[in-house]
Amino acid sequence: MLRGIGAVGEITPRTYDNVASYGEMLSSKIVAAAFAARGLAGVHVDSRQVLLTDNAYMRAVPQFEETNERLRKKVQPLLEAGKSR
Repeated sequence: MLRGIGAVGEITPRTYDNVASYGEMLSSKIVAAAFAARGLAGVHVDSRQVLLTDNAYMRAVPQFEETNERLRKKVQPLLEAGKSR
């Protein structure tokens, strides 16, 4: 993808969001690993499984009702199970 951006010499809002998402995913994994390294209970949850936004690239707005429902379905069982890793 990055080679394509370099070859074209420009980046669309959709592609910009795609590239930025890699940093966001990596940082969430780093935070989860830091928690584990310090003996804190936690589990990495991929935000792509729970966060829903509209399609306004570079200025997407979370769809809170659906996101909250997805969070309840994904995170609540982890909390109830005392999931640590």
